[in-house]
Amino acid sequence: MNCKSRITEQSNGSASMVHCRPCNLRRRLNKAEVFVCPAGHPIPCGPGCQLRRTLAWWGIRDDGSCGCTEFSAQMDAWGQGCWDHLEEIVEHLRGAAEKKGLPFVATAARILVARAIDAARREQSNGQKAEAEARASDVGRPE
Repeated sequence: MNCKSRITEQSNGSASMVHCRPCNLRRRLNKAEVFVCPAGHPIPCGPGCQLRRTLAWWGIRDDGSCGCTEFSAQMDAWGQGCWDHLEEIVEHLRGAAEKKGLPFVATAARILVARAIDAARREQSNGQKAEAEARASDVGRPE
């Protein structure tokens, strides 16, 4: 994956700064706001996005009743700070499962969240590695 946009800083868990490198656009995101580059450049999938992907694979999607899309965006804004909010995330998942009439196991939810956080870290790391490799291959090339 060759993502060029990324979350560049986080502050107090309620806002984050996103930087689209191709456009050189920087924007501060508030709580549950989702960044979409006007030029359509992709941003890395954060922990909330990763968790949504996993749940969707099992056929569990936000039907608008649980606030999961907004909570997913909040998790993306927290990034690796999701570890500090693990119990809050698990409680949100518990509430969403109850609203949907789905069974809930807290230990399984913690494992899913941990895997989502780790997958987001790996995806961001891979994007940064690809970006560094692209910069290194451009060294010495005439403009």
